[in-house]
Parts: sequence; structure tokens; C-alpha cells
Amino acid sequence: MRKPLHMAIALAAVAVVALMLAVPLYLPTASAIDSTRAGTTIYTVGGQDQMKTRNWLPAVANDVWTSDVLGRVYDTVGQTHPVTDALVPYIIKGVDDDGDGGFQRSEKADFLKGTCPVPCADEVTWRRTVIAFYDFNGVYFHDGVQATIGDVLFNYVFQSLNPRFNTDLRVLWDDPNAPSFAANRHMNIDLLWCGPTLETQWQGFGAVPGDNTLRCALKFRLQDDFALFYRSTLVGLTLFPRHEFEGTGGGRHPVMNIPNFPLGCDNVDWGRAIYPENDPNFGQGVRTDETLYRPFQYQCAEAWQMTDADVIGTGPFKFGTWSFGQFAQVVKNPRFFYGVNPDNTAVVYDPDLPVYMHQPFVDSILFKVYRTTQLGVLALQSGEIDFYHWALPPEFVPDLLNDQSIRVWANAEPGFFYLAYNFRRQPFGYTSWPPPVGQDRDPLVDTGLPFRQAFAHLIDKATIVRVLLQNYGVIADGTLSPSNTFWYNGTLPKYAYDPTQAGLILDNAGMPKTGPGPCQTDGTNCRDLGLRLGRSQFEILTPQADYDPIRASAGAMIAAAARSIGVNVASKPTAFGTIVAKTAAADFDMFILGWRISGTDPDYLFSFFHSSNAASGQNYPGFYDSQFDSVISASRKELDEAKRQQLVKWAQGILAERLPYDVLYYRTNIEAERQDRFANYSVSSGSIWNYWSIQSIKRPTNKFIRPLVTAPNAIVEGGTTAVATTVRDQAGVAVVGASVRYSVPAGSGTFTPGGSCTGATCSVTGQTGSSGTFTASYVAPATVPSGNPNVQIGVTVTSTDPDVAVEQRLATVTVFAAGTQFLSLTPQLSTGDLVPTGESLVFGVDVRDQDGNLAPSATVTLTVSPSGPSITPPSGTASQLRSGIVFQAPASISQSQATYTVTVTATQAGSAPTTSTIPFTVVQLTSTFRCPDGTVVPAGAACPGGPLVPALDVLPILATVGAAAVVYGILRNRKKGA
Repeated sequence: MRKPLHMAIALAAVAVVALMLAVPLYLPTASAIDSTRAGTTIYTVGGQDQMKTRNWLPAVANDVWTSDVLGRVYDTVGQTHPVTDALVPYIIKGVDDDGDGGFQRSEKADFLKGTCPVPCADEVTWRRTVIAFYDFNGVYFHDGVQATIGDVLFNYVFQSLNPRFNTDLRVLWDDPNAPSFAANRHMNIDLLWCGPTLETQWQGFGAVPGDNTLRCALKFRLQDDFALFYRSTLVGLTLFPRHEFEGTGGGRHPVMNIPNFPLGCDNVDWGRAIYPENDPNFGQGVRTDETLYRPFQYQCAEAWQMTDADVIGTGPFKFGTWSFGQFAQVVKNPRFFYGVNPDNTAVVYDPDLPVYMHQPFVDSILFKVYRTTQLGVLALQSGEIDFYHWALPPEFVPDLLNDQSIRVWANAEPGFFYLAYNFRRQPFGYTSWPPPVGQDRDPLVDTGLPFRQAFAHLIDKATIVRVLLQNYGVIADGTLSPSNTFWYNGTLPKYAYDPTQAGLILDNAGMPKTGPGPCQTDGTNCRDLGLRLGRSQFEILTPQADYDPIRASAGAMIAAAARSIGVNVASKPTAFGTIVAKTAAADFDMFILGWRISGTDPDYLFSFFHSSNAASGQNYPGFYDSQFDSVISASRKELDEAKRQQLVKWAQGILAERLPYDVLYYRTNIEAERQDRFANYSVSSGSIWNYWSIQSIKRPTNKFIRPLVTAPNAIVEGGTTAVATTVRDQAGVAVVGASVRYSVPAGSGTFTPGGSCTGATCSVTGQTGSSGTFTASYVAPATVPSGNPNVQIGVTVTSTDPDVAVEQRLATVTVFAAGTQFLSLTPQLSTGDLVPTGESLVFGVDVRDQDGNLAPSATVTLTVSPSGPSITPPSGTASQLRSGIVFQAPASISQSQATYTVTVTATQAGSAPTTSTIPFTVVQLTSTFRCPDGTVVPAGAACPGGPLVPALDVLPILATVGAAAVVYGILRNRKKGA
């Protein structure tokens, strides 16, 4: 199974509507945290249902509840940046951009091959041949086994055998249009080498710590163009442990006899998916007719009823336990890879990774089951759980908004909820299934089209949204949300709610009402729907009302409208797991479910509706349409974004006309969490339950750090200057041992001592000393950077306290050519940059010339904006203003904190002038503070059962940071039953 990355797959970020129903003035300080026991921080999540299996391979595992748990255990070979969503180095480091077959530093983080050099011998072969580079140092499975390139090669074959999740891998098959993996199990992937021995293979390999044999290169030979190859096929590959599935799995495989299990599984040796290391064909799939090795028995892997100990991945959490019907638990993986040796963090394998990767901040996640929404909400209100992972019906919102301990979030969800038909049965679909080739649109074959069109007029979508959703949603007209603005087709046909029109369509299609009276359940007076059903009753499967009252009520409304015109149908509330099992087995007439869609790219339309996925994939209706197949396949191959957009819109139009789904509504996702217990959430795909939220949530704290970077704003090419960062905590005390990292883009300079350049970045990392300061030297490039002489030095500061958020700053340095006369400014803020209202702060500026000498006669002027504070003196000579400048904060501010910028300009005859800005943060003094439970205490006193509250009202600063975190989205995979 291939589990897509937690990333935005499209070219534009998903439109996240962050309707903050309860945005507090500040994030409250932590009260006594029930989820912390014996020093272990447990994050407790409530949900409507339990996981269905520990094995992520079978169709029954493709529901949200199973994915919630197992998604924490498994991880992919690639990652994305938590803010920019760009593909970033992880296990996979980049691709060969220039086609020389080697890995240069400049190719790190490069995940798009460059253009074919002129003259180009074969542009098609060039773009379809991709070499990728991997480094497995520090990457271990949860049972301690080292991950290797063999695991990557294994997973390409292994996951190709799963028809529900191989759609992004087919481009590497011999026939990329085949509906199933060929018997030769051949993948167009070549292992080029492991253990580079030449600089031309891996630049700088000799200077990088670790086992060099774990650095490898693979060549991918695409058999067609695929727009999502880099994000989905290459970077989005999940790592299942080869050693657990091949052979006997280290003794893990049970004896599984027929008839309860598939044929061949009585042998605990399930064979090999790929040829082993000592075979000349290492890495290629073992043919099904191979005699030297037993070919892999995938059916056994999918049927395996795993134990707790069998669930093994490389993800940030290890599987703990599952108590059927009660709870499941995952625990923090202490060896989760984030760029360092997990057994000796002083050994850094990849200095870029710790900038965006880190261990989870919670020690465990406990998943508890609440079968009704009301029970889940009560558990949240009582503090039994920290987050209720289910879309709340609007009627619960008012009470939750009045609870100061709870925060309510509302975001547009990119998924959708739909009514589906079984095209394998009459009167919903084809007279024979699959339909004869090329005849899927023949009215004598797709005799179900009039029935589906009639039903489209029986769905009162406006009432569903207005009454059931209470306007927390949007009427749907297709399989893409209108919030997905780039891909959405706004010209789709809309079917008005009109039972009379529905009746006329059925009359004209030869499905007349058989009597004048109301349709009875025994068929009396009902419409005759043909040979299979006649007048007998059929069912629309919906979730039960205590699971999802919206879908249960929608099903009842649709069935009532249909019965009003003589269709003998009943809405049948059914356990969610039963619906999933029935749809996977194609044992249904109609059903109402939903899809949780991650990302904005509409490639999921291929998985849901292409005929190659009808037999055993995610095309559960069994929809066949040769025109749709052609259009959606063309969209996957189209590399021109504008052309692909038109193809995707065309595909949406086909679906709206042929109606395999009738999409009911796009929901506003209302979620609630205990803000008094955990903080640092982010929004992705319309939910705060996402990869980066789970990695980053932590107990709320009133602690923070403020780094102050001191560096000149100008330097001569090839020159060296000190860059110092002083770190203070919320009380203004110097922080000892904080980690400080300086970084610049490659080619923009270096750092000494101890600096290094890897890939696209040059950096140095150190720790603050007793004064809270870390200093390193920045060495400017030998020549002024072309295009832009301004170099931005990124500063990342991490406290030794895991409860304190990471802080980042930028220092801009202008590089001048040798021989140019210029001035440089360096702020001197010995007491920091945080000022209480009504108080003053004394600072100075240091002005020097191009040779680093003081420029005492230079003229210095200072201004501040916005208005409010004052600067004394506002001007003077450089010698006068090296110290003694007074920043006077205003007596009051309209908010709890405000930032003011002091602009400093230095001029001197014969030298280029220079300007620098210094931000000051003014905070409002408070005399009292309101605790999360409503208690008012003096500033600096403790809340009942909670930690000390700072005398300065610094919490709005944290709230601002937290609010900023919701504007980006990191996306995960699509799941059924959202």
C-alpha cells in the first residue's frame, strides 16, 4: 500500500477558511494536566469508532479510524517543509538535476529534473529518466532493524500488488496503463550503486559521518509522463519493513489455513518480493514463475491478523496496543530520524533536517472510542479527552463556545459527502458488468442513467445544508470543492430538487408506477424497476444517526422523496464498518459516505472512477466510461498546468453528467480541543488533526525565549565579521545551552569555526554560553552575489526546555565590492528589545567603515514607527550615539503587546549610506490575570493547580505565534468515511 505524503500535492495551497469561532485573547497557561502521569505526557483523542485492524493493507483498513492510528506508525522516504510545503531532504536527498549521474551539493533538496541540455538528443528520454539519491544513516524500523535501499525496492514491488494503492506506481510498470501488476513483477527501477567511492558520485561523501554503504542511487525509467511523479511516486513512498514480510518474517508469520484464509498461506514462508542482495537481479520483483525463490504471496500479507508487536514502521510513534472496542495507543519513537544519530545526537548526519524535523513533543497518544457524538462532547467537557476527532454537529457549538477551557475550530473541508450507486446492478447501472468495450454509454447498456438522473432531482441539497448543516457547509455540484479554485469547474450541470421531474424521467424510461395509491413496502402501487428488482424494496446504506446524524437524516430525506413518487426504497442506518466492508465487496445498491481529501490536486479522480480500479480498487461503484478514462489518463500525463486544468474540468463535467456519485455537500469541519491542556495546533486539509499538529502539539506554557541577533548590516566581499545571538527567557534571564544555528544559501558565504556546506545551505550550529550568547564568524563570498548583494542569515534558536517554542530570526547583510567605500551599522542592545509600557530602554549603534574602523564623524538619524514611542536624541554623530539612545515606550497601548520599528540611517561624505531597522516589542503591564478556570489572581501568582503566571502579559505574543501557525496546510492521504 502506498500512503501519500503529508503534503499539498497541487501547485497552489488549499484554501483554508479559518473561521475561528472562539479565538481567545490569549492562550491560557496550563492548569493541572490530567494527561501527564509520572512524567509522561499522554494526548488523549476521542473518536466515533475504533480502528478495524492492525494491518494497513486490506480494504477494511482504508477508513479514518484505522488511518488515525497507523498513520502515526508508518512514514515516507520524503518530507515537505512545514510552512512552505516544498519537498525537502529526508531519507531521499534530491535528484540528479544536470544528468551527470552524480549527487552535487547544489542538487540537495532538488526534486525536479532540469531541462535537457542543448543540443538535446532525446527530450522524452531525458525527462523520463530520473536518478534519486538516498541516505539511510540514522533510519531504523521500530524493532531496531536498519532501513536500507532494499526496503525501498521491496516497497515498490510490494505496494504494486495492492490494487487500491498502486495508482501512482503504475508509471514504473512495463505497461503503465495496465489495471494490475504484471506476472513478471518487473519495475523499471535500477540500483546504480550503494557506497559512493568518487566525488563525482556523491560530492563530499568522505566528510559526512555515518556508514557510507547506506548512501545509494536509484535510476527510475518512467514508461510515460506523470505529473505527480516527484511528489507521489518518488517522495511519497511509505516504508513497510521488508524483513517482516518476506520469508517467515523473522518467525512472525502464523499458519493460516483455508477456508478462513487464502490458498498458500498455510506455509509461513511467504516468499520474496524482490531478488536478494546476493542475486544479480537484486531489487527486481521475483517473477511469479520463478523456481529458485518462492514468489511473494501477497494475499497472505493482506490476510495477516497482526499482533501489537507486528506493527512496525519508521514513523514518529511506535504501536503500543489495541484493546478491541475500547482504545488504541501509540508511544513516542525515541529513534525517530530527524537528521541526527538517534543513539548519539552529537553526530549530525544531515544538518538541514533539524530545522524542520523533530521528535514529537508528546510521549503517547491514546485513542478512545465514544459511539455517539454526545458522549464524545461530554468527555471533552469533563476533561476525559484532549481532542474530539469528529466534525461536531452545529447544535453543540454554543455550549462549547462558553467553555473557556475549550477552543472550537471551523474550517472548510476539501473532502465531500456523496450518494453512490452500484453500476453492477440494475436499475442503477449496466445490463452486464463490466459493460462491453466501447459500449459503456450505449442506452441499451447503461440503462441506469435515467434512474440516476431521476434521483438527482430527489435530493434537496439546499435543505440538507440549511437545516441539517445549519449552513455550516456548501451545496455540492461535483467531486471538487469550490474552495479548490484552480481545479474547480464552476459550469457543471445542477439538478434542481423536483420530484415531479424525477417521476417524469422514470415514466419515460419505462419504470411506471403500478397503482394510484402510495407506494407500500410490499411493493403495492410502487414503480416497476425492471427484471432484477421489480417492485421490491432496496436500500440506501447510511451511517447510523449516533455516528453521523447529517448523513443518516439526508438518507431518510432522499428515501422519503423517492417513495413520494413510487420508488420502493428505504434508508438503512448501518454501522460504519459494515458499510465499508459491503462497499469493498460490492455488496450494496446505494450508499452515502464521504471522502476526506488531502491536498488540492484532483488526481484522486483517477483512483475513484477510472475503470482499471473498478474490479478491486477504489472505484467502488464499478463505473466504466471510456471517455472519462481517456480524459483523466491524459490529465495525469499532462505536464502543462493550464492544459491539465482543462482536462480535469472536462473530467468533472463527465462525472456530473454520468453520475457515479451524486455529491451532496461540502462540509465546514467543526472541531473542538482542550486549549488548557495542549497548544501549537496547525490547520491542514480543513482539520487540526494532521501530521504537523501531531508532531508539534505540546502543553501550553507561559515560557518563551527571545533571541537578539547582533551583526553589522554591511560587509566587503571576502570579509569576515562576528554574528552574535543572545538568548533570554521570559524573565530576561540569559539561557545557557540553547542551540543556535546560522544558515545562508550556498554561494552566499560560509561560517567559521565549525561551519559546513551541504546541498543548498551553508551553516554552523553552536550553544549559548554562560552569558546566553553564541558567536560565530560569517565569511562573505569572494565576490558580490550576482543579482542581489543582500545576504539573509537565517537564525534558528532552540531552547533546552522542550516546552519552549523554537524561535527564528533573519539578519540581512549587504555585500559590497572591494574598493567601495561604505558604512555598516550594528545595533547595541545590551538589555534586550522587550520594553514594558511607560518604561524606557537604553541602546546604541555602532557605525564603521568598509575597513571595520569606527566612523565617529558619520551622521546618524533615528525615527520610530508607528507613532507612540519617542527616541532621544533623534540624531547625532556616530561617536555620540554609540550608547545612550533612549527608547521611551508609550504609557499605554491598545493591545497587550505592540511592535515598533526604529529606523537608523548613517551617512558620511564619500561613502554609501546605510540603513538598518531595530524592532522593539512593548508589552502591557498587568496587575491581575484570569486563569483558565476563571479565577482571577495577582500577576505573577499561581493559578490554582497551575504554574506561575508571568508578571508581564506576554501570553498574547504566544497567541500571535499560534494564530500564525494556522495559515498553512500540510496534507495527508485520502480516507473513507470522513
